[in-house]
Amino acid sequence: MSSKAMGLLLMPEAEPQFVEADGEKWTAQELHTIVDGYIELVPLGSRILLAVNEDGHSRKLPLNRIASGLMLGILGQDADIILGTALVIERADVD
Repeated sequence: MSSKAMGLLLMPEAEPQFVEADGEKWTAQELHTIVDGYIELVPLGSRILLAVNEDGHSRKLPLNRIASGLMLGILGQDADIILGTALVIERADVD
């Protein structure tokens, strides 16, 4: 029996929660739905990705303090502020 891909959902003004993909890997459609728009996959090291809304700034989405803090902690000064919902996933779990 195969297991479903998991991710850590980071929403503005909400507690982080684990979520499951529909299958073994995250599809582009699932990620699009979660971030509510075009997907940008930001590498956080060699194995982890942060899926974010590519248009978060132009759409003036709410600040995601947890995702922004994660980016700052990993990428330092090169980090961008994350607006809107984000999903932490393993690179191997993306279709």
